[in-house]
Amino acid sequence: MGLSAAAPLWGPPGLLLAIALHPALSVPPRRDYCVLGAGPAGLQMAYFLQRAGRDYAVFERAPRPGSFFTRYPRHRKLISINKRYTGKANAEFNLRHDWNSLLSHDPRLLFRHYSRAYFPDARDMVRYLGDFADTLGLRVQYNTTIAHVTLDKDRQAWNGHYFILTDQKGQVHQCRSLRLNSGNAFGKKYPLIRASYESKGSRGLFILGTASHSVDYRKSAGGFIHGFRYTVRAVHRLLEHRHHSVTWPATELPITQLTSSIVRRVNEASGLYQMFGVLADVILLKENSTAFEYLEEFPIQMLAQLETLTGRKAKHGLFVINMEYGRNFSGPDKDVFFDDRSVGHTEDAWQSNFLHPVIYYYRYLPTEQEVRFRPAHWPLPRPTAIHHIVEDFLTDWTAPIGHILPLRRFLENCLDTDLRSFYAESCFLFALTRQKLPPFCQQGYLRMQGLVSTESLWQHRVESRLLRDYAPTGRRLEDSSQQLGDQEPLGSPLAPGPLAQSVDSNKEEL
Repeated sequence: MGLSAAAPLWGPPGLLLAIALHPALSVPPRRDYCVLGAGPAGLQMAYFLQRAGRDYAVFERAPRPGSFFTRYPRHRKLISINKRYTGKANAEFNLRHDWNSLLSHDPRLLFRHYSRAYFPDARDMVRYLGDFADTLGLRVQYNTTIAHVTLDKDRQAWNGHYFILTDQKGQVHQCRSLRLNSGNAFGKKYPLIRASYESKGSRGLFILGTASHSVDYRKSAGGFIHGFRYTVRAVHRLLEHRHHSVTWPATELPITQLTSSIVRRVNEASGLYQMFGVLADVILLKENSTAFEYLEEFPIQMLAQLETLTGRKAKHGLFVINMEYGRNFSGPDKDVFFDDRSVGHTEDAWQSNFLHPVIYYYRYLPTEQEVRFRPAHWPLPRPTAIHHIVEDFLTDWTAPIGHILPLRRFLENCLDTDLRSFYAESCFLFALTRQKLPPFCQQGYLRMQGLVSTESLWQHRVESRLLRDYAPTGRRLEDSSQQLGDQEPLGSPLAPGPLAQSVDSNKEEL
């Protein structure tokens, strides 16, 4: 039923008022996104929506955000640690040990500025969340209780329907997509949701925060701030592509930086570290493996749908970097302090028990059936090749021989190429004697780039026992009295010289 443009406006005195109040004719405010609850997850989602410039509103029944923490926990002490000093200045690494801060671009909004206690008081969390919302100017409607939610089917809507929200005053709000962050809105402890955090019953309804822990219950940290701050970001990225055609953020780099990119992420990434087994980094190879795209913190249970969900293509193979514990390390009846629980040798890395990086290589993107029927207790389907980086007590995977060299060899075997770095002299020699040059020489030396070696560089690598000795022609290294600062003239010919001393074969390849 509709109104004609030429319809008369006269009639009984109350007719015009009745028409204006008729549910079918009154148009409630329509927003793209509605977020229920201004707790940590709701504010985190509001932050990402605001940074993206989206139309959204947050509805909070209390007069301020984080009302849960005004009453709970009863003993008023948070059990989430507040480690203010880690010994490092890397902000991303420090988030590994910051279990209370939300993600933002403002360094002032880190929880360590609100409490010095290792286990903070709950009042500090209330104050922190209030400042987070106020400082960033998040659009939160306080004292608004959403009492009723219904669906209004419409083919024009994003999900085939609109969400109709009615508050305690009877005011109606209309939304294209709904985020539910209230932890006590379900009959059971956790709702049934997909690995993308979307409700199995209503398309466009996403469950965030503590309630989303059903995805990784007793597996990871998704039920806590230091976990769901990353899953909220993943959901936001999924919806940015679904509704606004924004591809998943990625960094494109030459293949020569593959090893260093992985080493950097496994040593500093906080989302990869906290949401182990749930969020993983994905590396998409380009044609002929000359370059790659690096995607961070993708929900690995959605790997089969990666192209659809991210807008990226995986036609030439991919690597997945996941953090895992040993499959038999912990459990209700397990003794985590058993003898020989620590693995220290590279050849035994696959038996590592503590949290460590695992790299999966797939020639082709796995299918949904392969993901669904993967081996028991495996986070991913059986790969073409797999590599475990041996566990480290300090979670520091930077040892040249124990960590980096085995990783590089694994990547080289998968790609059938040489990922080492070379001096310009070596690239020149390869160009004259080989049919196929290493990527480092192709992308560097042949493009008028590269590092020309000097006497001090050669001496340093020999004294460090990293490589074999190559001394300048006609000179003996042991007769040279030059100091490390002296340099051989650029472009001087270098030829292989005698070995200064026996060098381990592993070190020759660094």
